[in-house]
Amino acid sequence: MLVKNGEFNSHFTVKTDKREEFLLFQNGNTISTRIAIAYSKNNNLKAEVEKINSIESFKKFELISYIGDNWIDTYFSKDKNFNIVKISNLNSVLAMINSNRKDIHITANDLGIKYIIKKNNLNNVFIKNINFVEASDIEFKFCLLKSYPNSKALMAEIEKNLTIAKNSGIIDKIISKYL
Repeated sequence: MLVKNGEFNSHFTVKTDKREEFLLFQNGNTISTRIAIAYSKNNNLKAEVEKINSIESFKKFELISYIGDNWIDTYFSKDKNFNIVKISNLNSVLAMINSNRKDIHITANDLGIKYIIKKNNLNNVFIKNINFVEASDIEFKFCLLKSYPNSKALMAEIEKNLTIAKNSGIIDKIISKYL
């Protein structure tokens, strides 16, 4: 939404048909992430959380997400009887998990979650990758607002440099450093 509204001109995100209406995406991908759940190590339901093996299993837990999380809307919408609370941002979501105020956050970006946990010293949050959700590997791509001046030429230059960074191992070094 921030890019669409012109508050940002670019960022890394998952390519969707809706986003392609106003964003220009790189051809390859920059980072692949995994679907994961975040929960408190102190959760009274920890044993049950660790046994989750289907989307239906999430119905008995209090889920928490943030406004604008399109992924959770797609797979865990209200019409499927999931108990989902949405708050303003991901940092607050993880702080609530850390303090054991909600049971689970489901994410399509395990790397981003790991970064926030490390950066904010959220030592009570545990991450577990899950494999039973459709599209368990997610590709994040660099995107640029289509209306940005010379967006196609700029994207070609960005793609060239991202390819160099990825092939030379720079992106992996950045990920290792911060995660």
